[in-house]
Amino acid sequence: DGIKGIAYPNIVVIDPKENHSKWEKTEAPDDFKDLVWSSKKDSGLVIINLEEHTSQPKELWNAIKNLDFVQTANNIV
Repeated sequence: DGIKGIAYPNIVVIDPKENHSKWEKTEAPDDFKDLVWSSKKDSGLVIINLEEHTSQPKELWNAIKNLDFVQTANNIV
């Protein structure tokens, strides 16, 4: 039904292992690429604070906010 209580800059990545190929195609800041790669081993959900994991959180958010497996409480920032 949606994600509640997790709002930007925190995001939820749903099924990162299943969606890894889509992650790899996303334009992300270089300092975020390692986190995306490590998420490949996980399953279920991953909660990420963009401000803690990249120096360009808004740029990254703009690149990923429309992915169907990336969510926040309202996906509007």
